[in-house]
Amino acid sequence: MRLEFFDTGGEIVKTGSRTVKCATGYNLAGLMTGSEGTSGVFSGIILKLIPPPQSRKSMVAISDSMADASETVAGIVAIRIISATLEFMGNFTIRAVEDYTHAGDGNLHPTILTDRRDRTEWKRVKAAIEDIFHNALKLGGPLSGEHGIGIAKFGFMEKETTAATITCSRKIRKALDPEGILNPGKIIG
Repeated sequence: MRLEFFDTGGEIVKTGSRTVKCATGYNLAGLMTGSEGTSGVFSGIILKLIPPPQSRKSMVAISDSMADASETVAGIVAIRIISATLEFMGNFTIRAVEDYTHAGDGNLHPTILTDRRDRTEWKRVKAAIEDIFHNALKLGGPLSGEHGIGIAKFGFMEKETTAATITCSRKIRKALDPEGILNPGKIIG
């Protein structure tokens, strides 16, 4: 993967390569892709294209319990079937289309639809979200596997990492964006 991006001074930064391997300098490509737009502005991206699979199958599996469904997903992953997606929908989800969870790659996207004007309900929702994050961390998972930390998960970041990790991240951000103009308020303010 090769990336080109503008730093806050307007200079073009190039990192990575068209080749399969490249270890020249720091992994700025990893830094940029994980920075949620707080380290520079992309101007060019070269990605490795993976050919489509030789065959495709769509399947539906019905389970009697979440545990059975989880075991099915674990079995699919264990035998190295590479899926585009594995989706889990409970009965409530299927009926109301209010919850969406992506399971095959370990990422969860809990969505709890609520009326924020109902303070009692909102308090329960916030507690449920905290419980989801707490349990994901307790099971050894990360707060984010795809979309970054953002604003909602930042309060939990130190529970996954350390205060020193957050301080180090702030120093990197300050070095790359001393004026705080790139995506202010995102990740590490």
